[in-house]
Amino acid sequence: MNVLITGAAGGLGRAMAVECGKRGYDLFLTDMDEAALRRVQTGLERRFGVTAAVKACDLTKPESVDELLAVFDENDLRFDMLLNIAGLDYEGAFLSREREAVCRIVSLNDAGTLRITHAVLERRREGRPFTAVFVSSLASLFPMPLKATYAASKRFLLDFATALRQELPQQGLLPRRQEHGRGGNAALLRPCQPFTGLCQQQALSFVVRQGGDLFLSVHCCFLREGNRLDSLLCFTARYGGKNAE
Repeated sequence: MNVLITGAAGGLGRAMAVECGKRGYDLFLTDMDEAALRRVQTGLERRFGVTAAVKACDLTKPESVDELLAVFDENDLRFDMLLNIAGLDYEGAFLSREREAVCRIVSLNDAGTLRITHAVLERRREGRPFTAVFVSSLASLFPMPLKATYAASKRFLLDFATALRQELPQQGLLPRRQEHGRGGNAALLRPCQPFTGLCQQQALSFVVRQGGDLFLSVHCCFLREGNRLDSLLCFTARYGGKNAE
């Protein structure tokens, strides 16, 4: 299993990299902080014996993404899973922030996610199921004063992921058959209900560790970032080639 994780140098991205490492997945990690990426890489390889490649990349800059893609192509890398974790938020009144700081939220959360998702879908491993995970927020469900741009950017991800699930099968990518329940090729892109309770009171690493299968199966978790809680709503689309079961 080859997994690409964006925003992997810290926070949720690093926690997901550790969880994937425990499962024996080979990883390609990207973030803007190369030194932090190297530390994560060393820890993963030492603890789990997995292959962990890293490259710094600014998803808001097309030329930086092109450099990342060149590494993929030079090494003929193909992926089974994409975890779109990279994101940005500023809290405060719209006019209290510099114009470009506000625009950067959309540049990373939306345009950056589009760039890497498009690129990795073109570099998925043929004939095998593919999983794309988008990290949104309960903020996507409500316009939010003081977080107006952030909430709107997360609404974009919700609508994009939902539409993509309908579009890709028409381009020869069939939905992967669920391994349980009734029916054949049932849709596997869905918003999932939150699980709360203890997860609301625990650190990020605890939630991801205890969530395990639930998180990678794309359930909603309440995650602590620093000293505050952030509700993250995740969506997934799993696709395979025509011969995938």
